[in-house]
Amino acid sequence: MEIRNEYYSGHLKERCREVPEETLIDIIEEFSSIAKFYLNTEIHIDDIKKINGAILDILKYGRFQWLPLYLVGEAYTRGSLGELGGTTKLSVRNIYIWLTQMEEKMHNIDAGYQSKIDNERRASDEKVYMEHQSHNVRFGTALCIKLAWVYERRIMADDWDKYTLDAIVEKLKEGYSDKTLLPSKIYTPIETD
Repeated sequence: MEIRNEYYSGHLKERCREVPEETLIDIIEEFSSIAKFYLNTEIHIDDIKKINGAILDILKYGRFQWLPLYLVGEAYTRGSLGELGGTTKLSVRNIYIWLTQMEEKMHNIDAGYQSKIDNERRASDEKVYMEHQSHNVRFGTALCIKLAWVYERRIMADDWDKYTLDAIVEKLKEGYSDKTLLPSKIYTPIETD
């Protein structure tokens, strides 16, 4: 059955706590009306007002305040059709049971959404890692070469900054290896007369 409340579509995806109270009670009244029809039950108007007031408190300030409004509508519809458990009576207890089922559905939706975000982030991180992996290996190789030059006294520790890792990496990209690359290929001091 279609929800005819003028505010419903505007607040459809909002959490119950975000929907203005007067609007929410109007929507709950329509939900109850539809559920009463599906359940084929007679209930006194004073009792339905009490039920709606209790449900308003539960949705606005209680456990289910984080449920999106569309899931509340689904709870009333599917619950009154017997898909979510409870009895064939429109009561706070039954509506609570129906809302509990929708809360579980919301957690599953949220978990699926979070899983999708995590998988996308993981794939992106892996792609970046793979793109930079060859650079990182060259950078590590460059550092090893530079340390070996100091250890072998091909360069002095005081000259460390004259042989940049970026320059060594560039030479490695050109095809030099740790065996063929010499300090003179990286830094050539200017001779003065």
